[in-house]
Amino acid sequence: MQSPAYAKIYMLLFINFRFRFDYSIPFLQWALTPPGYLADWHVGVRNTKNGKLMGLITATPADIRVYEVITQMVEINFLCVHKKLRYVRQLKTQSRADFANFSLI
Repeated sequence: MQSPAYAKIYMLLFINFRFRFDYSIPFLQWALTPPGYLADWHVGVRNTKNGKLMGLITATPADIRVYEVITQMVEINFLCVHKKLRYVRQLKTQSRADFANFSLI
């Protein structure tokens, strides 16, 4: 990702994240690009009329150990939806489908 993209992600999270969010843009870039990350795991939804970022889900690779078995999975870093879209019923259905697709590498 390029720097302007991180600025847009920062603004979406700062304005719409349900918890207090005040990370710096360099920290956000560091958190989203660990070794082995795939840019395809950072998915944004834009408004078709004005191009504004309306939602975001990001994932990073993680090796999860369950007992003696290590499995490659993803860890969801940020899941944020614009305040105006939170109560749209379609969003819940789509999020469940996205999580099903993200669960394994």
